Amino acid sequence: MRKSVIYYTDGHAPKQVLDVCLDQVLRASDGCEFIRIESEPPRGVLAIYDAIIRGLEQATGDWCFLAEHDVLYPPDHFAMTSKDRVLANTNVYCVSRCGCWDSNRYIMSGVSGPRDVLLSTLLSRLKRGGSYSFTEPNHAEWGVPFEKRATKTPYLDVRHGKNFTGDRSPREDTVETLPYWGDVKAMQRQLGLINELINEDEVNHGTE
Repeated sequence: MRKSVIYYTDGHAPKQVLDVCLDQVLRASDGCEFIRIESEPPRGVLAIYDAIIRGLEQATGDWCFLAEHDVLYPPDHFAMTSKDRVLANTNVYCVSRCGCWDSNRYIMSGVSGPRDVLLSTLLSRLKRGGSYSFTEPNHAEWGVPFEKRATKTPYLDVRHGKNFTGDRSPREDTVETLPYWGDVKAMQRQLGLINELINEDEVNHGTE
């Protein structure tokens, strides 16, 4: 099975976050066709859908992964495939300057599936017209069986303050280490979310 990664970006993230995430997705998806698509202004839901659709139209793979510019993916994320269904990886953690916590939800950046199914579903959304919030297609919309799966290693939704979907409030049960990723504070520094000048108590409590 030939696999493609549709990497979509609008550039609205700190350069350090974009650089780290791009480097990681390229390494993690080694062996997959990699298609980078930049969304066109104005920023919004239609621009995101348009970017994903353009990427899917260019893809030559039978199986496509949707990858956002501010998400960190581990290698096992790109090992998930199925013969006849759309998959959503729900082993996702959020990481911000305030910490790292289990998000465990179905989001577009964790979706993969047959190229033709992903493309036809998003095209049908646009054809219906009207206004949109950036919500993931419901299970029935995909038109094929939909399955939530969890990889052994979590992927990381980086919350940097410029996310299109807004901010995420940290949960009380933040973690200090993660499988594959290691020490959370080291990861925060690598992403530029914190630095040595920030008091750790302020970071942990999310104060300014």
